[in-house]
Amino acid sequence: MAETDDPRQRLMAHILDTYPKARHSEFTADDGLLEKEIIDSLRMLELVGFIEREFQIFITGYDLTPENFTSVNTIVTFLERKLEG
Repeated sequence: MAETDDPRQRLMAHILDTYPKARHSEFTADDGLLEKEIIDSLRMLELVGFIEREFQIFITGYDLTPENFTSVNTIVTFLERKLEG
């Protein structure tokens, strides 16, 4: 995975490297991860673990909402809010 400071690029690279369905579709940062079946609910928990490690944040149960984790773009928006505050 290429090193970059851009959270969107880091997330996209991780998803493309880790979840085969992302590589076999025209996956974009706006696509719904569950909706497009890129990941399932178990894989979502793995992705949350990656985000916590990669961005050194703690994600609570209150954070795990569709508004925060629908797509790469919603995750980036969530990360920006979390890292600011």
